[in-house]
Amino acid sequence: MEAPVTTSVHVLRTAHEQFVTTPGALPQVRDLIADSWRRCVVRGVHSDGGRLPPLRATAAEPTAYRRAHPLAAALPLFRELLGDGAADDGHVFAVADTDGTLLWVEGDTATIERGERMHFAEGAVWSEARAGTNAPGTALELGRPVQIATGEHYSSAAHAWSCAAAPIRDPSTGRVLGVIDLSGGGTIATPPALAAVRGAALAAEAHLARTTTIRMAMSAPDQNGIRLSVLGRDSALLEHGGRVLRLSPRHSEIVLALALADHGVMGDRPAVELSDREVPPSTLRAEMTRLRAVLGPALLGSRPYALLCPVRRSSTGCAARPPRTPPTWCMASPKRRRPCGTVSTSPWAGRPSCRARGSERVLVR
Repeated sequence: MEAPVTTSVHVLRTAHEQFVTTPGALPQVRDLIADSWRRCVVRGVHSDGGRLPPLRATAAEPTAYRRAHPLAAALPLFRELLGDGAADDGHVFAVADTDGTLLWVEGDTATIERGERMHFAEGAVWSEARAGTNAPGTALELGRPVQIATGEHYSSAAHAWSCAAAPIRDPSTGRVLGVIDLSGGGTIATPPALAAVRGAALAAEAHLARTTTIRMAMSAPDQNGIRLSVLGRDSALLEHGGRVLRLSPRHSEIVLALALADHGVMGDRPAVELSDREVPPSTLRAEMTRLRAVLGPALLGSRPYALLCPVRRSSTGCAARPPRTPPTWCMASPKRRRPCGTVSTSPWAGRPSCRARGSERVLVR
C-alpha cells in the first residue's frame, strides 16, 4: 500500500535538498517520488528551477490540434465537474495529451497567471522528462493517478504548488489519450482532490464510450434507429425495434431536444432549454429517470443526456431534425427568439413551447 502524502513543506524541501546536494543519498520520501526523482537525475532534469518546461506553441497555435483531439469531446464534462470548484478554490484544472503538452488550462484567473510564470500554460510540455516530477507528467509515466505535494516536485520552481492527476484511456483500446490534472494550493494534496480527478477521468472515459456508441449507431443500418413523429400532434410517437411509444407532452419535448443535440446535453441544460423557471436538479434527474424507464437504458444515456440510437427521417415529413431553412421567429420568450408554428403552453414549468401547424416544421429549442 502506498504511503500517505506528506504535506509538511519543511520536511519535503529538506528531503529534496538532501537528495539533490548529496550524491547517493537515499530520498526520504514516498517510493513513488523517490523513483521519479531518480528518473529525473538520469534524464538530466534541472532541480533548481533554472530551466522551465518548454513552450511548444503560443496559445493561439494549437487551436486546430485541440479541436481534433479526442479529449476535446470531454472538455464540457471537465468544466462541469472541476471548473467551478477549481475557480472558487483558487485552483486550475488542466488537460494534457500523451506527450504531456497542456491543451487546456482553466480555473482561477490569478492562479492561471501565476502558473504562466513557471510555464504551466497551454502549449507547455509537462512530461516528467521535460518538467521533472509533477502530477500530469508522472501520471502519464506510470499510467495511473498520482498526487504530488509541494517539495515532492523535482523542480524547485513548482515547490509552491500541489497537484493531482489521472490518465484518461480510450475505452475501446485501453491506450492512454491524455491526463486530467488539478493544480493549486495545499488542499490539492488531500484525498478529495485525488478522488476528484479519478472521478473526472472515469466520467470522461464513460462519455467517450457513449460517444463512440452514438457514432457507431449513426453509421448502422436504419433498422437500428429511432423514428420520431412530432408534427401536428401534442404527444410524439417514437418507433424503435418494433415498439411504438406515445410519449407524454413533457417527454416529447425532452426527446425532441435530445434528438436535435448533436452530442447530447450536459447537466441541467434540458431544464434551461425547456423552461424559463428554475428547475431543481433533483426534479430534472427524476424526470430523466422516468423517461429512461419508458425508453429503456439502450436508448437514453446520461452524462451527457443523449439518445443512443440515430433518429431516422420519416418519408412523410415527420422528422426529428428539420432541414436547415430560414425559420419564422416568434417571441415566445422575451430572452430568446425561437422558430415557431403555433405557441402553446409547455407542461415543463409553464414555458411556452413551439408546435407544428399543418405541414410546417418547427423546433423546440
